Amino acid sequence: MPGPPSRHHKPVMLLRMTDQDVVERAAGLMERAVFEVRRRAQKHYKRVYGISLRGKCAALWMAKLRSWMGKRRQGQIDRALACYVERRDNGNAMKPKLSRKQAARIRQRWAAGNCTLRGLGKLYGVSQVAIFRIVHNESYKPKRT
Repeated sequence: MPGPPSRHHKPVMLLRMTDQDVVERAAGLMERAVFEVRRRAQKHYKRVYGISLRGKCAALWMAKLRSWMGKRRQGQIDRALACYVERRDNGNAMKPKLSRKQAARIRQRWAAGNCTLRGLGKLYGVSQVAIFRIVHNESYKPKRT
């Protein structure tokens, strides 16, 4: 059985075609910029233009356009929307995975020198990159006193 049609929990909607005027009209409706799809240059190939939507915006447009699609595409939209989970805390803010106290504790452990980025990442359930950014004060910056 195939997996979800988009990245897990994040629907993606793409429109790509050679009719530049149609893509520009859709881009205007969806408030998106048009991009030219890069591919191997062949003399007989037409230029391909596109727009893309991701996340909440894609989910909203999928829901609006679903009734205009065929059965196969409706099924794909249904699967994408079934996987979609909107992650919100208050308003539009994303809920952080760590608290400031946890970030301070990560810095203390890192300064003590008895742990690795990978070990701290596993301990706190985040990636090594997230830990690197915390210990180098790129994220969860300590409050200035």
